[in-house]
Amino acid sequence: MGIPNGIVWFQAFIGLLEAGAIPVLLDPGEPLAAQKEAALHLGASWLWTGTDMHALPLRLRVRREDLCLVKVTSGSTGRPRGLAFTHGQMLADGRQVCRSMGIREDDLNLAVIPFGHSYGLGNLVLPLIDQGTAIVCAESPLPSGLALDCAKWKPTVFPLVPSLMQALVRADLHLGDFSPLRLVIAAGGVISPQGAKSFCERFAQSVHCFYGSSDTGGISYD
Repeated sequence: MGIPNGIVWFQAFIGLLEAGAIPVLLDPGEPLAAQKEAALHLGASWLWTGTDMHALPLRLRVRREDLCLVKVTSGSTGRPRGLAFTHGQMLADGRQVCRSMGIREDDLNLAVIPFGHSYGLGNLVLPLIDQGTAIVCAESPLPSGLALDCAKWKPTVFPLVPSLMQALVRADLHLGDFSPLRLVIAAGGVISPQGAKSFCERFAQSVHCFYGSSDTGGISYD
């Protein structure tokens, strides 16, 4: 399934789990042809295109009953690989993220990172499923749109990536636009000391550094 952030993502994901299937989480930003190629390579039985389910050629498949999902690596060093995880492993990663970062049941997550990425699963999807931490999906990844989302919905937790952090610092925004946030987390790339300092000076918010991998989930925090 390669579906953008939103309620449909959760409907498809939870529906597949309820049906006993194992979701393979594809990048919704990839063209349909690339998603189909990845699905075939990973041995998927069906491909969800956003409106329809398409059967893929049959092949011998061996599966474990306790598997929850398959993450797909970025393919930056070769062909993307599928990484299978059990329900217990995913819950353990999500609970460790919440415990380490202090993400609470009454928090509101601002979602701009994709749900299907390892970072999005640990910081957005699992906190909602396991402890009820609500999510508001960003209308736009542009700094002005995120500022409007913060003013309207008043999220308290914002997981982002360093490039977006830098864009927010450079944008022409009012200082109070991000005042509802109590926790800003950056992962998915190198965070320079100067970049973190500039963000803190601009928005009066410290940036917490998170490191992990698709294979392991979270590794270190601050």
